[in-house]
Amino acid sequence: MGRELGEILEPLYAAALEPELLADFSAALCEATGSHVGAVMAHDAAHARGQLDLLVGADPVHMAAYEQEYAADNPWMRHGQHLMVAGGVMDSDAVLSRAELKRTRYYNEYLRISDVEQSIALCAQADAQGVVVATLCRAGSLPAYSDAHMALVRQVAPHWANAYAIQRRLSWLEQRVQTLEAAVEAAPLAMMMLDAGQRVLRMNAAAEQLLSQGDLLCLQRGRPQANFGGQPLRQALHEAVAGVHVDGSLQRRAAKVILENALGRAALVADIHPLDAGSQPDGTALAILFLQPVGAPAGSTLATGGFGSWLIDIIVPGASAAWLMIVAGLVVVVFALLHPDGMVSAQIHQVQALGRLVLRRTPRTAPAAPLPEVERQTVPPARLAVDNVVVRFGGVTAVNGATLSVEPGRIVGLIGPNGAGKTTLIDTVTGFVRPAEGSVSLNGEDMTGWPVHRRTRAGVSRSFQSLELFESSTVRENLAVASDPSDARSYVTDIVAPRRAPLSPAAVAAVKALELEDLLDTRISDLSYGRRRLVAIARAVATQPSVLLLDEPAAGLSSSETRELAAVVRRLADEWGLGILLIEHDMSFVMSLCDEIVVLNFGQQIARGTPEEVRRNPEVIAAYLGEEIAESAGSPSRNSVVAAASGSQEQ
Repeated sequence: MGRELGEILEPLYAAALEPELLADFSAALCEATGSHVGAVMAHDAAHARGQLDLLVGADPVHMAAYEQEYAADNPWMRHGQHLMVAGGVMDSDAVLSRAELKRTRYYNEYLRISDVEQSIALCAQADAQGVVVATLCRAGSLPAYSDAHMALVRQVAPHWANAYAIQRRLSWLEQRVQTLEAAVEAAPLAMMMLDAGQRVLRMNAAAEQLLSQGDLLCLQRGRPQANFGGQPLRQALHEAVAGVHVDGSLQRRAAKVILENALGRAALVADIHPLDAGSQPDGTALAILFLQPVGAPAGSTLATGGFGSWLIDIIVPGASAAWLMIVAGLVVVVFALLHPDGMVSAQIHQVQALGRLVLRRTPRTAPAAPLPEVERQTVPPARLAVDNVVVRFGGVTAVNGATLSVEPGRIVGLIGPNGAGKTTLIDTVTGFVRPAEGSVSLNGEDMTGWPVHRRTRAGVSRSFQSLELFESSTVRENLAVASDPSDARSYVTDIVAPRRAPLSPAAVAAVKALELEDLLDTRISDLSYGRRRLVAIARAVATQPSVLLLDEPAAGLSSSETRELAAVVRRLADEWGLGILLIEHDMSFVMSLCDEIVVLNFGQQIARGTPEEVRRNPEVIAAYLGEEIAESAGSPSRNSVVAAASGSQEQ
């Protein structure tokens, strides 16, 4: 057999520390099995990539050729990868016959050059990233591997997997140590390593900078000395390095010392920790000295050697400095969860609570006065017209030639797949996006160049897909924003004598229609997503618009909430006289509610008509609805929505 098993494994395990010895392992295994080529390769079948890390007994040029041209064609890996397990063995003859192999490009252009027809693969790693194998190759003129050869290979395979895992772990640890050494060197915390004579062996850049200042600390005969009141530091260093006798035994212990400046004030925290000599490569470093400038207690709470370290040391003497970072991290996470609006918001609430305590006031918990009764709302009729609008963003055309009109008391649906340009068209109507071509008019007056606020005052209002509510404010306060008078006189009087105006009649009517009365004094952040959507719609209606644009109003609502919303939207059109342009992906909602539907696809308007016409349009079916949806989307009739609206009104 050539060499004994131990002689093969010796260079294998030595290669964990000296990777260049892996070639000796491969050569020994080749000699023991009568193989003339050995290799170590990694193969990623999912991405058809391969890498040769070692090649013994063949032209090294083949290493680059395999990686660049032939890895994806390796038939043994392609057909036998499912057999690969760490510590296992794969025989190429069991995966692919030699006759089939000789018909492959991999054999004729690659293996044939090295006279290879049979291979054994010893698997070291097999996971989602691919496999790593040591391979043995034999010429076609030789007989197949004998049972004795295969028995030896099966003995070696688990050791190969184990040694490879050790090498990977050591490589990771080496990278980790290098990272930690770099972090220590770059750390802002000053650190010094001390020998048995309390002399500085090594220090980082922060310690060198602290010594260069010379006002608090210096080196005398290589030993750190405090410039003022140095005895406590000398005593602490002695206890950490030489130790003290306690109950008949010598103990080296950690200590913390506060160093003073020339004015007698605390200026530097010295934290000394003894080290086990056996933990150092040369066994000479016996203590480590951490130095941290003292700041205000609040400012240095999370700094090592500051107030937080002092507090933890009082509670748990000798505790590791790592506890400070753990506690600090938990505090930050808890604070972020409790106060998502930040520290300033938290402090404002604390001051308000303190004011109530001092003045012996308590928050008002009495229910607010009920909303006044309002008459049935009607709005000035207005017709919105969008004519051949084109919107471009650089070289991308988001909307190309959209045309539609929204009449008073009618609901127009705007549908299409994601990215079709629906929200962009609403942004164009409301003034957030300026069209490259076409026009937008209201009651025949061109408002293409109008700013957003002018369009709002003219009677065009919208809800947003992302809601855009004031999360930390209440429902009432969000609606009050839309209820404020918008005339110039109000701006002047609010500066001199600010006041809180009551909700507008339209806002009150919207609150009652959407059943938000019990939530008026609830913060938006405390509402469910569905309720937030209803608040967004109520705020849009509170401006008493003539044309209302709703961007996915039913998103996030339950089926019952969706039916109620449909009834409310129908009432806004029928009773208030609102013209409504509606974007929605819920086809049952759209088909049962809308009087007319416009369909966009990749910015192009592909259909416009009644729900029944759109539902049967072949181009719409192909681009958006699909056969199944087209057959079912129109099932809820418009009469059912009207009936629901009537029922809601009677209640």
